[in-house]
This record gives sequence, C-alpha cells and structure tokens, in this order.
Amino acid sequence: MDIGWTIVQGQKLVWEKPERLSVYMNEEYRKSDVKTCIASNDLLKNIFVIKSPFDIHLSYIDGKLLLNKENSSLSYESFIKEFGNVTDQYTNYPMIQMATKYVFITDKTCNLTILPPFNNKEYVDYDSNTRVVSGSFNIYDWQRPLSYAIEWFDTSKDLIIKTGQPLFYIMFNSEKLDDNFELKYMETKKLYDLIDKCT
Repeated sequence: MDIGWTIVQGQKLVWEKPERLSVYMNEEYRKSDVKTCIASNDLLKNIFVIKSPFDIHLSYIDGKLLLNKENSSLSYESFIKEFGNVTDQYTNYPMIQMATKYVFITDKTCNLTILPPFNNKEYVDYDSNTRVVSGSFNIYDWQRPLSYAIEWFDTSKDLIIKTGQPLFYIMFNSEKLDDNFELKYMETKKLYDLIDKCT
C-alpha cells in the first residue's frame, strides 16, 4: 500500500522523510537472528521513525514551559506556535503537546498509530523522563498535521531533545494483515485544500 505524505507550511527541508524502523535498526542487529525473525520483521516493516529536526532545551518553572534559547536551534516564534502546555489537561504530570508538519494520506482504509520510541538507547534521559501518549486514527478519512503529546515525569530535570533524535514512531495497519507500506511524497494544491478542510 502506498502512503502519501507531505509537509505543510513550506518546511519540507527541515522535516525529513520518515525512516523505516527496520532500516534504522539494521546496524544494531546486522549479526543477529533478529534480522531473520518473521515475527519481528512483520512488525518492524510497518513502523517508521519520526525524528526531531531541532535541538530543543526545555525547562519547567512555576507551571510554565520555558525554552532555553541558547541551547536550542528552534526559534522562539516556532516554539510558541508548536508547543502546547495546557495545565487543565494534566495527568499527575505536566502534559506537553508538540506539533509536527507531517500529514499522511491513503486511498484505502489505513490506521496510523503513534507509539513511543521503544528502541531508543542513546536518549535514555528523554525516554526515562517522559511518556508518549499513544493514539490511532484512519488516514483515509482524516488528513491533518500530526501532533503528539508527552507527559513529563520529573520537571526538576530539564528536557533536552537533539536534532535527529527519534521522538516517536508511527505504525500503519490496513485491513490486509500482510500489507507492505511505501511512503510517497506528495505536493498538490488538492491535497493541501483537503488538509485545510480537515484541520
């Protein structure tokens, strides 16, 4: 199944094409039987990695989310626009919503599911101090810019995100259990009009 994807608001040079998780993990498992495990391959072929295009250094002081501009490559204007910090939506921890510029679309029923980056090993501070809020929706009838949320467990520790760091994974599932998924970049006025309507 072909999955159309695009970047809204003219930022396609910043946000990279999502990378298949099996490719991302190839080096790590190159000498392991994991690479030939059918069960593992069936899962990994459907999962893609969404990486941060920015260095982001966040602090949380007196109930406010603050950007450390000196250690961040994200502009303050983009930070204000793309990060949500709504205190009445907290669980036991502050919940932060982050916007991306990705939109995915298909011409058949297909669910996109947001998953935590469970294969990370280089960014343990981020992984151990946050929890990704997972969710799923059908990209056949809902095309909108992808956003995700995290809970921040210990706000006495700054939250540091590096360029190229996996933020979360997306998994595709269709009505056919054995479907393979290929990402195809799209850039048409009709698609952007549809995104505007759904948004």
